[in-house]
Amino acid sequence: DSIASFPALIRSAKEAMLSDEESLLWERCGKNPDALTADDVIRAAGDGDECAAAVLHYYVRCLCTGITNITNIFRPDRIVLSGEIFCENREFLKEIDSFIKRKSFGGTEAGVPEVLSAEAGKDAGIIGAAELI
Repeated sequence: DSIASFPALIRSAKEAMLSDEESLLWERCGKNPDALTADDVIRAAGDGDECAAAVLHYYVRCLCTGITNITNIFRPDRIVLSGEIFCENREFLKEIDSFIKRKSFGGTEAGVPEVLSAEAGKDAGIIGAAELI
């Protein structure tokens, strides 16, 4: 399992909340860690929960590193991210864009891709899969 996936985000959040009884994550999931969702983590972080914010920061940092590696290897013109997390939270796109500009080989002089969310929104993956049929 990867470290920049929703299952990994939820797994990290469950581990973190077990060591923080005061975390809003407990409230978000109805005190049932198995019911925790990525949306719960995002919303708890947005509400100022330090536990959720730390988990989310690590997730975004891992994602940024992966996208920067792809940028360094392939130099794409655009990075298009789909899913609810990017369609509803434009600040993640800005953070990824900023990270790529700072960390990619050659920085902005070598050209960095535009970071966008998919126009099809959270359904982009399913629409793309349907197009293959």
